[in-house]
Amino acid sequence: MESIKGFIIHSVHEPARAAHVESILNQFSHIKRIEAIYPSQQKVPFLAKMIECSINRTGKALTHGEIGVLLTNRWIWHQIVQNATDEQEHFLILESDSLIKEPSLLAKDFKTLTNAYDLFYFGGWLGHIQLFRSARKKWADHFLVGEPYIKTLCSGYGYALNKRAAALMLARTKKVGYAFDEVRRYLQQDELKLGAVVPEWITQKPGESMIGKRPSIWVSDAIWRTLLDLRNWIICYFK
Repeated sequence: MESIKGFIIHSVHEPARAAHVESILNQFSHIKRIEAIYPSQQKVPFLAKMIECSINRTGKALTHGEIGVLLTNRWIWHQIVQNATDEQEHFLILESDSLIKEPSLLAKDFKTLTNAYDLFYFGGWLGHIQLFRSARKKWADHFLVGEPYIKTLCSGYGYALNKRAAALMLARTKKVGYAFDEVRRYLQQDELKLGAVVPEWITQKPGESMIGKRPSIWVSDAIWRTLLDLRNWIICYFK
């Protein structure tokens, strides 16, 4: 894991996660801890304006936590654009509750996998990412790697990107609107080379989210995800 560069987002306001973050830092010598931006705990310029803009552009207000995550990731993307040694160098982004399920495979295959893509997901949407059938291939016995359907990409607890992807995400999120992890809101399917592995190698530890709850919908979350999984499976099977 010595060669994997990246960032892990953590805050002094998350003391319960400090030991877990430290254990990840001990495994990854080139992962840097980044202090998360917490609008509820610190002054963020133009916070009220950003919330107002999110309502005007999407019909829903971003929570303080979502704005903090967006601003923190934007800071990381800026660092990548400024400091990447070349266009293809990838950086792994983790959150304070990221759980690495396959550390050996991640260490061995990180560069091989990411070099073929601009934006690669080692985990996301709590395991609901789906790959196009025509573009996937077997990897390490029981995993699949390939191009994900962009509407199944969500979450920021285990993704890697290069300078090109970081620059594009910076440009697209310049105007506050949707949460940063709703990739489908900011990118088209073919704008970047998208990749993912399923089942996921990095997942999210159980526990309370520090972002805040998003608005509920008219059916339960479990039923809604089941319906989405079925729709997405059909789409991916025929592509």
